[in-house]
Amino acid sequence: MKSVVFFLIYFNSNVWISSGESINGTRPDAYEAVLLQLERQSNSDCRRDVRDLLINLHRHTPWAVKMYDAGGKFPRGIITSITNHGGNHYDCIEVERRNDGGIKFQGQYCVVPIEVFEGESTNGTTYSYSSFGFTHHYIRPPKLTQSPQLLTQRNLNWTDLKELFWATCIPSTCSNAELEKAVNTALAEAVNGKNLVIHATVKTIDCATTPMRDRTLFEYMFFLTFFCLCIICLASSVYDCYAQPRTNDEGKSPGLLVNVFLGFSLKRNFNDLVAEPSKSDGLRILYGIRVISALFIIAFHRMLLTGFASVLNPDFIISIRNKPSAMLFRNGEMAVDTFFTISAFLHILSMYRQQGKFSFLKTIFRRYMRLTPVALVAIFTEIVMIDNMMGYPLWKHAKHLIQRPCTRNWIANMLYISNFKAADEMCLVNAWYLGADMQLYVLSIPVILLVIKYSSVAKYVFGALAFVSIAIPFAVALVSDAPPVLLSIIDRRVHPLVRSHVENLYWPTYCRAGSYIVGLIAGYLYHHIQLKKFKLSETLSRSFILLTISFVCCFVPLYYSTSFHDKGYSYTPLESALFVGFNRFLWGVGVGLFILVIATRAEGFLHKFLGHKFFIFLGKITYSSLLANLVINVYFLGASLQPIYLSISYYVTSSILDIFFTYILGFFIYLFIEQPFRNLSELICSGFKTKSITTHPAKKSE
Repeated sequence: MKSVVFFLIYFNSNVWISSGESINGTRPDAYEAVLLQLERQSNSDCRRDVRDLLINLHRHTPWAVKMYDAGGKFPRGIITSITNHGGNHYDCIEVERRNDGGIKFQGQYCVVPIEVFEGESTNGTTYSYSSFGFTHHYIRPPKLTQSPQLLTQRNLNWTDLKELFWATCIPSTCSNAELEKAVNTALAEAVNGKNLVIHATVKTIDCATTPMRDRTLFEYMFFLTFFCLCIICLASSVYDCYAQPRTNDEGKSPGLLVNVFLGFSLKRNFNDLVAEPSKSDGLRILYGIRVISALFIIAFHRMLLTGFASVLNPDFIISIRNKPSAMLFRNGEMAVDTFFTISAFLHILSMYRQQGKFSFLKTIFRRYMRLTPVALVAIFTEIVMIDNMMGYPLWKHAKHLIQRPCTRNWIANMLYISNFKAADEMCLVNAWYLGADMQLYVLSIPVILLVIKYSSVAKYVFGALAFVSIAIPFAVALVSDAPPVLLSIIDRRVHPLVRSHVENLYWPTYCRAGSYIVGLIAGYLYHHIQLKKFKLSETLSRSFILLTISFVCCFVPLYYSTSFHDKGYSYTPLESALFVGFNRFLWGVGVGLFILVIATRAEGFLHKFLGHKFFIFLGKITYSSLLANLVINVYFLGASLQPIYLSISYYVTSSILDIFFTYILGFFIYLFIEQPFRNLSELICSGFKTKSITTHPAKKSE
């Protein structure tokens, strides 16, 4: 990249134009050079206003100086790879150039993406692909069909592409096409005769003149629905506190509509939330495991989504990719498999408890009603939030990345098949888990019924499933040549390496089944251990040995994955396939064994710690919180109108804030959405029996 650095230094030496044109006897800087090109090539209104701006700029008129100051000072921090020069968005759009007739023009803030290639502009081989409405050009890239060794060794700079963002403030009478032409003309003159390919593309969404916009019908409907839901919950709570106690004192049973209405009572839903299972219940620990796993996932989301933001030092990702201090942040994806294991564990135990009264339709309906309302709220909130962040040009691109897939494909989320969508068609990125989990949930029902009815074949059934859950990811990894890990890459689009991994290995259900199968096996063993009243770890020494095995099973895939992030690490396709085939299964074994050891013992420090009522409280709202987490991430990244300087301290403090606000939002979603609709589903599955709903917390533990 030496030629690119040379260009940037050359660029900074004010040689944009080769004609020697000067203003007031001085060489123009980058901003003035573009204005000169606009004045030379634009329509009459733009040319007139640009000339007015140039004259007043050299007279040091305040409004003109403010427009100049609002642009990015370009370039700076070249060696540290600072590629975002954002200036000040609001300072620019606040400028109004007035004359006797009113406003002549206002400031227009534009972010100009500039792609810099090291290579020849005529003889070089050019490759293009399109995503999110953008066309990307690369010079001599390695193909995705090449070995994963080559791909991973160059995972962050696998082409000679360097994309820069330069913000500038121009008159609102100039169009994005005129700005694009002016910038490219200036760039062409600046690099004449150099071994570089440089191109700027300025689209309509790259420019903004005002943060205000008209509300859409969808937004009005969203806010109206939310308002009505709040009114219903508050009214139900008031009725539950004042009217319902008198009805109970009179011995009257509430009717159907009253029971439906009381299902939205905040008082009752809060009582459900704070209710605790028995302290002798070994499964209390699942709440603590769920919460701790969620914390790592939230931190992982922060690191992952920062890749789509504007950052000052993208090379920081390269510098920490194989450091132990960043291992848990970067490999939070492994914690997702903990939820697959817990989900399967509880699924098989629930079906054991339903023997003789199991209903396939009711089971699926309960599951659907528990998951879907919260997912819908998260999707629609994200759509509305992105719409309200559209004033900042860099965030307009998020419409292609986040909002457009949701408006087009939200129905796929409701059918729980979204994990088979392309990377640029996924709505609510973390909802891929819901699709995979729902599919595994449904497909595992006949398997569970089989092992319940014929327990003698259980070991053969689970053995076959375990083999298949390892063999399929192994084969897919071997054939696809996709990177074995999810790479952390700073790119406002989906990088081809990230796309290859998530579409082939990360999202598909058949590649996530390993930890789920282990959860079914663990649940089966737990049930039979409980029947025999046997403790898997009767002595401390046995407990220590089993917990050590559990720790090793979790640590090996977590630590080994760090190797694949190392730019200098060489590996074979077979090694990659073996890692992909076994890592999730091993993680599931570690989690499942840990649950069996602690839950069957039902005593000791770990049982008390993980089963603490604080974890129980947070564990119940974890589902709502994790879906709310992406909304929180989008908001915080969107609220930052300046590029972010990355550091370990940034990730730690940002993750703590994410955790706090994620669980706050999750708490309200639980009270207003998740629990009310769960109450409604239970009422429907009970045949609309009008039995009074208790508000006593102890009832929940039963």
